[in-house]
Amino acid sequence: MQAIIRANMTSIDNRSLICSLQRTIIAIFYIGLIIIPVSVYANSYEVNAAVPYAASTQAAVIDTGLDGTTVHAALLTITGSCQLMNPVGAVSITDNGSAVGSTTCNGNFSLQIVLSQGQNRLVARTVNPSNIYGPDSSAVVVTLVLPVNIVTPTLPLPVANTNHDNQTPAQLVTATNIGRASALTATPTESFSVMDSHTHSATIQILIGGGTKPYSINLNWGDGTVESHGIAEPGTYNFNHTYQQAGSYIVKVELNDAQGAASVFNYAVLNGYKSPVNAVKIAAPNVISRSDSQYSVDAIIIFTVIGIFVALSSYLFGVRHAKALAKRYYQQLSINRARRKRLRLARAKRASSKK
Repeated sequence: MQAIIRANMTSIDNRSLICSLQRTIIAIFYIGLIIIPVSVYANSYEVNAAVPYAASTQAAVIDTGLDGTTVHAALLTITGSCQLMNPVGAVSITDNGSAVGSTTCNGNFSLQIVLSQGQNRLVARTVNPSNIYGPDSSAVVVTLVLPVNIVTPTLPLPVANTNHDNQTPAQLVTATNIGRASALTATPTESFSVMDSHTHSATIQILIGGGTKPYSINLNWGDGTVESHGIAEPGTYNFNHTYQQAGSYIVKVELNDAQGAASVFNYAVLNGYKSPVNAVKIAAPNVISRSDSQYSVDAIIIFTVIGIFVALSSYLFGVRHAKALAKRYYQQLSINRARRKRLRLARAKRASSKK
């Protein structure tokens, strides 16, 4: 009898251990829910997004007096009108699809470019600091026919780190003609640059080639800073400058080769305004917050259902097992009582027969 009771108690202890493990699993679920962030669905939440500046809606206009003309000087000044934007944007000029210079747009614009030999299809485009372009202008076609006899005169090289005051306009025209005849090239790889809003720095990348190496390049950064660099070989070069004040500037670039031939262009550096930020309120499912972290109501419901299922199954399993144990216990108890009764009756019968 005692052996049976001990066996039943051992079985009960094992089932109690299983139930304890199940309760531990439930506890782990809920601890994980509290500690680990879960994806959120909110009643309403704000999304902060940088909104690009609006693009120009009006095409720039190149003065029509140039259209259809033939010129004999590679250096050409282009003027026209453009839509005034806030913040200030730029006007970029392309020649047969390639950028040849840019300047700031203040309602009107003016800049110098160097034409290619033959037909030049010039198009102006306005662009804002968010690098969004407006419509193209109507194309203006200018044909460059260089003088038949271009000789290389003794040309004064620009003095390093100056505004090139030692060159007269006529000498610069001659220098650019010779530069074009010798395929001397200095062109920007981008239409314009945007100043870094924090450091006020800007970078110009320039493709240099043709002519007679070595080269020298002078950059007038538009803030009174003029610098010169020696260039040994053709290639693509980056030039950096840090401005003292934020703003929009026009950089004037002149490249000279060993013979004094020249190639020039203007380049716009736009103010690095921070893009406007708009807060948009969006509707979505419910949300609760906890310690600066948001947790999904859906996740809580899922964990709760799992917990209820495990707890209920544990309870039902325990109750069923307890009933089964009790039934077996009482059945065994009845059997033992009947056995003891039969033993008593047998002993009584033997005792009476001896008498």
